[in-house]
Amino acid sequence: MSVGSEKGNPQAPITITEAAAEAIARRGEREGCEGQALRVQVKGGGCSGATYAMSYEADGPRDGDYVTTQHGVTVFIDPRSIVFLKNSTLDFKSELMSQRFVWTNPQAKGTCGCGESFSL
Repeated sequence: MSVGSEKGNPQAPITITEAAAEAIARRGEREGCEGQALRVQVKGGGCSGATYAMSYEADGPRDGDYVTTQHGVTVFIDPRSIVFLKNSTLDFKSELMSQRFVWTNPQAKGTCGCGESFSL
């Protein structure tokens, strides 16, 4: 298991913004998953070929998971997904008509209109 750091670890492959961390914590409270880590994965599917998947994880990290804690939230990423998420940023946007998580992913060659799937 590799471990990231909230203190700006140069090895950290993803960045979680403060807004995203607050949204992760709020959503966890609403769903009865308060204090649980967020598992982030890249899965096949979606209209562009790959999609982001996020779920709360009550158990600890799995063997090989990348683990990072940023702004008070812990995120687990499996070794397969980390390849597709390297240097990505997870943010949260709250606008007049919508609230959503937003990925900025330099690995993505294209995205769909909803922003939930991407091509590599």
